[in-house]
Amino acid sequence: MATTAVVCLALLSVFVGVKAEHCEWQPVFRILPGVGGTKVRDVWTAGVVKDFGTDPLLFPATHYKSPLVEEWETLGIQLVKVSLYTYRHGTEVRELIFDGRDSDKLNWFSLQRLISSPWTDLATEPTNFFSIQGEVEDPTAPRSFFISRNYGGCPADKGWLAVVEGGTTCDWETRDRAPQILFSKKSTNVNWNAGGSDVGEADVMVISIKTCGHFHGDVAEGDCDACAEHPLHHHPSIDETVLEA
Repeated sequence: MATTAVVCLALLSVFVGVKAEHCEWQPVFRILPGVGGTKVRDVWTAGVVKDFGTDPLLFPATHYKSPLVEEWETLGIQLVKVSLYTYRHGTEVRELIFDGRDSDKLNWFSLQRLISSPWTDLATEPTNFFSIQGEVEDPTAPRSFFISRNYGGCPADKGWLAVVEGGTTCDWETRDRAPQILFSKKSTNVNWNAGGSDVGEADVMVISIKTCGHFHGDVAEGDCDACAEHPLHHHPSIDETVLEA
Protein backbone atom coordinates (compact mmCIF):
# COMPACT_ATOMS: atom_id res chain seq x y z
CA MET A 1 0.00 0.00 0.00
CA ALA A 2 1.54 3.27 -1.07
CA THR A 3 1.69 5.93 1.56
CA THR A 4 0.09 9.31 1.06
CA ALA A 5 3.55 10.88 1.16
CA VAL A 6 4.77 8.71 -1.72
CA VAL A 7 1.72 9.52 -3.77
CA CYS A 8 2.09 13.24 -3.05
CA LEU A 9 5.71 13.20 -4.18
CA ALA A 10 4.74 11.36 -7.33
CA LEU A 11 2.12 13.97 -8.10
CA LEU A 12 4.49 16.82 -7.30
CA SER A 13 7.00 15.50 -9.79
CA VAL A 14 4.41 16.28 -12.45
CA PHE A 15 3.41 19.69 -11.14
CA VAL A 16 6.83 21.13 -10.34
CA GLY A 17 9.82 21.58 -12.59
CA VAL A 18 8.02 20.85 -15.85
CA LYS A 19 9.51 23.04 -18.52
CA ALA A 20 7.44 24.47 -21.36
CA GLU A 21 9.08 22.53 -24.17
CA HIS A 22 7.46 22.23 -27.58
CA CYS A 23 3.74 21.64 -27.27
CA GLU A 24 3.80 20.68 -23.60
CA TRP A 25 1.53 21.85 -20.83
CA GLN A 26 3.17 24.23 -18.35
CA PRO A 27 1.68 24.01 -14.83
CA VAL A 28 1.36 27.50 -13.36
CA PHE A 29 -0.90 27.03 -10.33
CA ARG A 30 -1.59 24.27 -7.85
CA ILE A 31 -4.27 24.14 -5.17
CA LEU A 32 -3.82 21.87 -2.16
CA PRO A 33 -6.80 21.15 0.11
CA GLY A 34 -6.66 21.77 3.82
CA VAL A 35 -3.57 23.98 3.95
CA GLY A 36 -5.41 27.07 5.21
CA GLY A 37 -3.84 30.49 4.94
CA THR A 38 -4.65 32.97 2.19
CA LYS A 39 -7.75 32.16 0.19
CA VAL A 40 -7.12 30.49 -3.15
CA ARG A 41 -8.73 33.26 -5.17
CA ASP A 42 -6.60 35.85 -3.39
CA VAL A 43 -3.40 33.91 -4.12
CA TRP A 44 -4.40 33.77 -7.79
CA THR A 45 -5.50 37.39 -8.18
CA ALA A 46 -2.85 39.09 -6.05
CA GLY A 47 0.59 39.91 -7.38
CA VAL A 48 2.18 37.62 -4.79
CA VAL A 49 4.03 34.66 -6.29
CA LYS A 50 4.47 31.36 -4.48
CA ASP A 51 7.14 29.73 -6.60
CA PHE A 52 9.27 27.25 -4.68
CA GLY A 53 11.68 26.16 -7.35
CA THR A 54 11.97 22.85 -9.14
CA ASP A 55 12.74 20.30 -6.43
CA PRO A 56 9.54 18.51 -5.35
CA LEU A 57 11.23 17.31 -2.16
CA LEU A 58 11.53 20.93 -1.06
CA PHE A 59 8.01 21.85 -2.07
CA PRO A 60 6.05 22.95 1.03
CA ALA A 61 2.48 22.01 1.79
CA THR A 62 0.91 25.13 0.35
CA HIS A 63 -0.46 26.46 -2.90
CA TYR A 64 1.92 26.95 -5.81
CA LYS A 65 1.83 29.98 -8.13
CA SER A 66 4.28 30.46 -10.97
CA PRO A 67 5.59 33.94 -11.81
CA LEU A 68 4.09 33.33 -15.27
CA VAL A 69 0.61 34.02 -13.90
CA GLU A 70 1.57 37.67 -13.48
CA GLU A 71 2.86 37.75 -17.06
CA TRP A 72 -0.30 36.15 -18.46
CA GLU A 73 -1.10 38.68 -21.19
CA THR A 74 2.44 38.65 -22.58
CA LEU A 75 2.80 34.88 -23.02
CA GLY A 76 0.73 34.26 -26.14
CA ILE A 77 -1.36 31.66 -24.33
CA GLN A 78 -3.41 29.42 -26.62
CA LEU A 79 -5.01 26.96 -24.21
CA VAL A 80 -5.63 26.70 -20.49
CA LYS A 81 -6.34 23.44 -18.67
CA VAL A 82 -7.89 22.83 -15.26
CA SER A 83 -7.10 19.35 -13.93
CA LEU A 84 -8.52 17.63 -10.85
CA TYR A 85 -6.71 14.66 -9.33
CA THR A 86 -7.78 12.20 -6.67
CA TYR A 87 -5.85 9.22 -5.32
CA ARG A 88 -8.08 7.71 -2.65
CA HIS A 89 -9.42 5.01 -4.94
CA GLY A 90 -6.83 4.84 -7.67
CA THR A 91 -6.70 7.96 -9.79
CA GLU A 92 -9.79 9.78 -10.96
CA VAL A 93 -9.40 12.72 -13.29
CA ARG A 94 -11.60 15.61 -14.33
CA GLU A 95 -10.32 18.03 -16.94
CA LEU A 96 -11.54 21.27 -18.50
CA ILE A 97 -9.93 22.98 -21.51
CA PHE A 98 -10.35 26.70 -22.23
CA ASP A 99 -9.50 29.01 -25.13
CA GLY A 100 -6.69 31.15 -23.75
CA ARG A 101 -6.19 33.43 -26.75
CA ASP A 102 -6.27 37.16 -25.92
CA SER A 103 -7.30 36.36 -22.36
CA ASP A 104 -6.17 37.75 -19.04
CA LYS A 105 -5.61 35.84 -15.82
CA LEU A 106 -9.26 36.15 -14.82
CA ASN A 107 -11.48 36.05 -17.90
CA TRP A 108 -10.14 32.79 -19.40
CA PHE A 109 -12.20 30.88 -16.82
CA SER A 110 -15.62 31.37 -18.38
CA LEU A 111 -18.36 29.52 -20.19
CA GLN A 112 -17.72 31.54 -23.33
CA ARG A 113 -14.14 30.24 -23.52
CA LEU A 114 -14.89 26.63 -22.57
CA ILE A 115 -13.72 24.14 -25.21
CA SER A 116 -14.31 20.85 -23.42
CA SER A 117 -15.35 19.54 -20.01
CA PRO A 118 -16.30 16.20 -18.41
CA TRP A 119 -19.89 17.40 -17.88
CA THR A 120 -22.30 16.94 -20.77
CA ASP A 121 -24.75 19.60 -19.57
CA LEU A 122 -22.35 22.41 -18.72
CA ALA A 123 -22.68 24.13 -22.08
CA THR A 124 -26.47 23.99 -22.10
CA GLU A 125 -27.65 24.40 -18.50
CA PRO A 126 -27.96 27.87 -16.92
CA THR A 127 -25.20 29.09 -14.59
CA ASN A 128 -25.34 31.71 -11.88
CA PHE A 129 -21.56 31.62 -11.33
CA PHE A 130 -18.72 30.73 -13.66
CA SER A 131 -15.69 32.63 -12.45
CA ILE A 132 -12.45 32.47 -10.51
CA GLN A 133 -13.65 35.01 -7.94
CA GLY A 134 -16.90 33.12 -7.44
CA GLU A 135 -19.08 34.07 -4.50
CA VAL A 136 -17.82 37.38 -3.11
CA GLU A 137 -21.00 39.08 -1.86
CA ASP A 138 -21.52 36.72 1.07
CA PRO A 139 -18.41 36.73 3.29
CA THR A 140 -19.64 33.60 5.08
CA ALA A 141 -19.69 31.61 1.83
CA PRO A 142 -16.39 32.17 -0.01
CA ARG A 143 -16.36 29.88 -3.06
CA SER A 144 -13.76 30.33 -5.78
CA PHE A 145 -13.16 28.70 -9.16
CA PHE A 146 -16.90 28.37 -8.86
CA ILE A 147 -19.09 26.82 -11.55
CA SER A 148 -22.60 26.87 -10.12
CA ARG A 149 -25.90 26.06 -11.76
CA ASN A 150 -28.23 27.62 -9.23
CA TYR A 151 -28.88 28.72 -5.69
CA GLY A 152 -32.26 28.13 -4.07
CA GLY A 153 -31.53 27.77 -0.39
CA CYS A 154 -28.69 25.48 0.63
CA PRO A 155 -30.59 22.21 0.05
CA ALA A 156 -31.23 23.19 -3.58
CA ASP A 157 -27.73 24.38 -4.52
CA LYS A 158 -26.38 22.66 -7.63
CA GLY A 159 -23.21 22.94 -9.65
CA TRP A 160 -20.16 21.37 -11.18
CA LEU A 161 -17.05 22.76 -9.42
CA ALA A 162 -16.38 24.72 -6.24
CA VAL A 163 -13.28 25.51 -4.22
CA VAL A 164 -14.88 26.08 -0.82
CA GLU A 165 -12.79 28.29 1.43
CA GLY A 166 -14.08 27.83 4.95
CA GLY A 167 -17.67 28.90 4.41
CA THR A 168 -20.31 28.35 7.07
CA THR A 169 -23.48 29.34 5.22
CA CYS A 170 -24.35 25.84 3.98
CA ASP A 171 -23.63 22.42 5.40
CA TRP A 172 -22.30 21.21 2.05
CA GLU A 173 -19.39 23.67 2.11
CA THR A 174 -18.52 23.30 5.79
CA ARG A 175 -15.30 21.37 6.27
CA ASP A 176 -12.85 20.92 9.15
CA ARG A 177 -10.02 22.28 7.02
CA ALA A 178 -10.06 24.73 4.13
CA PRO A 179 -9.91 24.92 1.23
CA GLN A 180 -11.60 21.87 -0.28
CA ILE A 181 -12.06 21.16 -3.98
CA LEU A 182 -15.56 19.86 -4.68
CA PHE A 183 -16.74 18.59 -8.06
CA SER A 184 -19.54 16.63 -9.63
CA LYS A 185 -18.60 12.99 -10.17
CA LYS A 186 -21.64 12.63 -12.42
CA SER A 187 -21.67 13.45 -16.11
CA THR A 188 -23.95 16.38 -15.21
CA ASN A 189 -24.31 18.91 -12.40
CA VAL A 190 -24.82 17.66 -8.86
CA ASN A 191 -26.87 18.76 -5.88
CA TRP A 192 -24.11 19.81 -3.46
CA ASN A 193 -26.24 19.10 -0.41
CA ALA A 194 -27.96 15.85 -1.37
CA GLY A 195 -25.50 14.46 -3.90
CA GLY A 196 -23.82 12.10 -1.47
CA SER A 197 -21.15 10.01 -3.19
CA ASP A 198 -21.71 11.95 -6.42
CA VAL A 199 -19.92 14.91 -4.83
CA GLY A 200 -16.19 14.36 -5.26
CA GLU A 201 -13.32 15.91 -3.31
CA ALA A 202 -10.16 16.37 -5.33
CA ASP A 203 -6.75 16.02 -3.71
CA VAL A 204 -5.04 18.39 -6.13
CA MET A 205 -6.19 20.99 -8.64
CA VAL A 206 -3.75 22.23 -11.27
CA ILE A 207 -3.97 25.00 -13.85
CA SER A 208 -1.70 24.61 -16.87
CA ILE A 209 -1.12 26.70 -19.98
CA LYS A 210 -0.03 26.02 -23.53
CA THR A 211 1.60 28.64 -25.74
CA CYS A 212 2.12 26.45 -28.81
CA GLY A 213 -0.28 25.40 -31.54
CA HIS A 214 -2.93 27.51 -33.18
CA PHE A 215 -6.65 27.40 -33.76
CA HIS A 216 -8.49 26.52 -36.94
CA GLY A 217 -12.22 26.99 -36.51
CA ASP A 218 -13.23 25.32 -33.25
CA VAL A 219 -10.27 22.92 -33.20
CA ALA A 220 -6.85 23.64 -31.75
CA GLU A 221 -4.19 22.46 -34.18
CA GLY A 222 -0.88 21.36 -32.71
CA ASP A 223 -2.61 20.80 -29.41
CA CYS A 224 -1.06 17.39 -28.83
CA ASP A 225 -4.51 15.88 -28.18
CA ALA A 226 -5.18 18.42 -25.45
CA CYS A 227 -8.65 17.16 -24.77
CA ALA A 228 -7.58 13.52 -24.52
CA GLU A 229 -4.10 13.30 -23.01
CA HIS A 230 -3.38 13.76 -19.33
CA PRO A 231 0.02 14.42 -17.75
CA LEU A 232 -0.63 11.99 -14.91
CA HIS A 233 -1.14 9.19 -17.40
CA HIS A 234 1.65 10.08 -19.83
CA HIS A 235 4.46 11.66 -17.83
CA PRO A 236 7.45 9.29 -17.78
CA SER A 237 8.43 10.17 -14.20
CA ILE A 238 5.20 8.69 -12.79
CA ASP A 239 5.02 5.05 -11.81
CA GLU A 240 1.33 4.39 -12.30
CA THR A 241 1.47 1.35 -10.02
CA VAL A 242 2.29 3.67 -7.14
CA LEU A 243 -0.87 5.68 -7.74
CA GLU A 244 -3.02 2.57 -7.94
CA ALA A 245 -1.53 0.76 -4.93
